[in-house]
Amino acid sequence: MKPLERLKVDDPHWLEGGYGDMYVVVGIDPGIVNTGIVIYFICPQERIVFLKHVAIEGCKTEDIFSFLSMHLNVFDARPWTYMFVEAYRPRSHFDTDARMGAAVNEIKKMGPEIYALDNSGVKNVVSRALLELLHSWSFTTKSNHQDIRSAARIAVLGMLKNEHLNQLLADIVMTRNTPSTYKYYAS
Repeated sequence: MKPLERLKVDDPHWLEGGYGDMYVVVGIDPGIVNTGIVIYFICPQERIVFLKHVAIEGCKTEDIFSFLSMHLNVFDARPWTYMFVEAYRPRSHFDTDARMGAAVNEIKKMGPEIYALDNSGVKNVVSRALLELLHSWSFTTKSNHQDIRSAARIAVLGMLKNEHLNQLLADIVMTRNTPSTYKYYAS
């Protein structure tokens, strides 16, 4: 697998919106130690995927909102922006359950349509091979429990469950190793 290329932040084509229709898919994996966030900017006409990621310390919703606001307009009403957060299932009835449940609810309030997805069995559906194909298996930023990879899994699971995004994901997968394969950039 080729290493990801760095996207220049001052790329004028990017800043001017010169990549045509763009689908934005966000995955968020909230956690007590780290919250992982992955954003896929997918440009089907240009066959380009821009990939951004971060591990935020703790689950501070103001830091999550700040990162998302810096990279996309959370209140943008474009029909092709999709946000998915890992749903939290209570496990212990301790303080952690209440804090995580509250954090997921706060994250869902950040944008017009943020969907909470149950991650039960997600590793069987969103495989290592699929994440590697999407350049989302290994990240330069380290986190406590692979939170960034988990955020990528949630984003891809959301893509699989959405009719339009599923078709887009199928196009990305089916065109690998062909002349029309997608090119990936990370920053």
